[in-house]
Amino acid sequence: MKHYEDKTIPECTKRVHTKTTCDMCQNEILNQYDAYSDVEYVYINIEHSKGYSSPYGCQLDVTGYDICVECFNNKLTPYFESLKVTPTKTTNDW
Repeated sequence: MKHYEDKTIPECTKRVHTKTTCDMCQNEILNQYDAYSDVEYVYINIEHSKGYSSPYGCQLDVTGYDICVECFNNKLTPYFESLKVTPTKTTNDW
């Protein structure tokens, strides 16, 4: 879950992103750095969009979940595996 605060700046008020929390465990999601693999994981966002899109506009209803890496690995992955769901895996190497 993304948290916002209203900040007053002279002449205007601006909404700024202050932190993101996991929708499962409620812990704040911090940038996580894995020194062993030299990889930085920020967080996982799972979304479902339903609607239509055309050159003249679109109407989309989006449901999204912000999930920390720990909850994804320790809760969602075992759950999906118990349902025998096969994930789509890709590798980006550059």
